[in-house]
Amino acid sequence: MLSAVLSNPLHTTSVAFLSKHEGDVIGTLSGFDQLVFRGTLRPLAYMNGMKSYLYLAGVLLKDFAGHALKLTQHLNEASLDPARRSSRPVQYLPSSGTSKEEMARKIAETDGVKEGPVCVLTAVEPCNSFDIHRNREAKILELVPRKRKCLHLYQYQFHPAFGFSEVGASWSGHFPEPGCDALSGTERPR
Repeated sequence: MLSAVLSNPLHTTSVAFLSKHEGDVIGTLSGFDQLVFRGTLRPLAYMNGMKSYLYLAGVLLKDFAGHALKLTQHLNEASLDPARRSSRPVQYLPSSGTSKEEMARKIAETDGVKEGPVCVLTAVEPCNSFDIHRNREAKILELVPRKRKCLHLYQYQFHPAFGFSEVGASWSGHFPEPGCDALSGTERPR
């Protein structure tokens, strides 16, 4: 790992700078090599928040599945649109164990992508969602949390400030998973 750090051009530049100006430098700052923002539509992550959303949106529990499916399709299309407009590949991965970053970097290298969208990788993975339960005793429909499999979309791009980056989101046919990665830059800014 040390050899990987030493071979990093940014590290080599830093060492050269520090060597040249060591008399003027009183200290250095070190940090992580990855910046991750994580966003959550917090009100939708909890039962009462989801119930409030459905009430304000005028969606009855009996119509929840159709509403969620329609919203999921809309979000899916909007998420794939930048890749399609740029003629970048959208590829389904049959195993969630596949390294998505390695796959995206390989696509970027093969296609010579140095800026903008690289690809969108999709995989079905576990997620938290909601479902409708028919309570036969009380003769009512109930909104309940449920673990299920969701389609996760991982958008890769070369961002001008963050370098090689990933934006991830996950959707199920029963509502977007409340938490998703917003941006994960795996290179230092250029």
